[in-house]
Amino acid sequence: MKGYILIDIPKNCKECPIGDNKSCIMETYISCPIAGRGAIDAETETLPAWCPIKPLPEKYEVCGKYPQPGPVPSYRMGWNACLDKFTDQLEREKEVMAKIARNARSGRNHAIGYVNGLNRALDIMRKENADETTKETD
Repeated sequence: MKGYILIDIPKNCKECPIGDNKSCIMETYISCPIAGRGAIDAETETLPAWCPIKPLPEKYEVCGKYPQPGPVPSYRMGWNACLDKFTDQLEREKEVMAKIARNARSGRNHAIGYVNGLNRALDIMRKENADETTKETD
C-alpha cells in the first residue's frame, strides 16, 4: 500500500511544516524526519537538493485523440484529471485547516476571556477581604 502527503512547497527549511526545528542560540538546525537528515545555518535558508518535497508534475497540453476506431481520449486527459484530483484535495485540506485554525482562535479567545473574568473576580474578592480586614483592625 502506498500513500502521499500533499503540501505547499515551503520556500526554505525554516518554513517547512514537516521539519523539526532543533535550533539553539549557537546555530539554526532543522531536522527532516522524512529524509533522515538535517540542515544547518545557511542551508536552512533554502530547500536543499536532498529535500523529499518535490513539485507535482506539470499538466500536459491536450492535443487530440488517438487514431483508433471510435473516439478514445488522449492519455494526457487522464494525466491532467489525476493532477486535478491531487490539487482539489489540497484545496479542500487547506479549507479544513483554515476552519480548524479559526475555531481554535475563537476557542482560545473564549478561554482567555474566561480566565480574565476569573482573575477579575479574584481581584474583587481580595479587595473585599482586604477592606474587611482593615475594618476589623480599626
